[in-house]
Amino acid sequence: MDKTIKEIGCRLQNLDKRLLFVIVFMIILGFGYLDYLTGFEYCVSIFYLFPIALAAWFLGRRSALFMSSLSGAALYVSNYFAGQNYSQIQIGYWNAIIHWAFFVIVSLLLVGIKKAIQRGEELSNTDPNTGLMNSRAFYKLTAGELARAKRYNRPYTIAYMDIDFFKQINDSLGHIEGDKVLKTVANTLRSRLRSTDLVARLGGDEFAALLPETDFTAGSLVIAKLQDHLLRAMKQHNWPVTFSIGAVTYYKFGISVMDVIKQVDQAMYAVKDSGRNNIHFDTVE
Repeated sequence: MDKTIKEIGCRLQNLDKRLLFVIVFMIILGFGYLDYLTGFEYCVSIFYLFPIALAAWFLGRRSALFMSSLSGAALYVSNYFAGQNYSQIQIGYWNAIIHWAFFVIVSLLLVGIKKAIQRGEELSNTDPNTGLMNSRAFYKLTAGELARAKRYNRPYTIAYMDIDFFKQINDSLGHIEGDKVLKTVANTLRSRLRSTDLVARLGGDEFAALLPETDFTAGSLVIAKLQDHLLRAMKQHNWPVTFSIGAVTYYKFGISVMDVIKQVDQAMYAVKDSGRNNIHFDTVE
């Protein structure tokens, strides 16, 4: 059941917004006509909450407010033409305003709930210090990229990076300066890699980057340039750190995310064991 609901939600989320707007609009008009056919004695106002909820969740605040107003108008007009009369005309207006206000409140609550959920998801997937994705988000998105690489038979390169002598920065200059190092590394990675690349802080002083559709030649060039830019950024701030990087290009598919991370981590530690401040490139075919 939960899987079916998620699939429906994904389809609605990916649906063209203009088409969904028209669909919601027509649903409200349909409920208005149904309201007219059943007469004013039957209360069907609750049914308008369905299209209002769709608008609030998938179209945003402005569309939700518009659909709330449309629902209030449809409810009032359908009951009027169904023959509903009041002892005083202002009673009809008052009821219409109450219905409209109810619809607006519900729509705003749903918009707020969705924003809160999205914010919670962002926080749970983001490293608070650097703003990069954390390991949880990286593993999840990497799994999707690996599946896509297998489907289209496209190589990918993944790099695992460790900041050499980072502990000395924390010990001698303090954790505030250490945080500045991490943020500078994160900003350099963001600015020097493509928007389609996945960049994450996996914890401590370790970072990872996945380069989709990148073969060994392109990957080794990108990673080498990346290390050069990182070293320049550290030199500008007089931070005595370097970078040990392991990079692996995969032409073989069907390997799990954890196995990929383990292999590229071993490549990084090969650099650590050989003296640090270098790059170990490898391929898996």
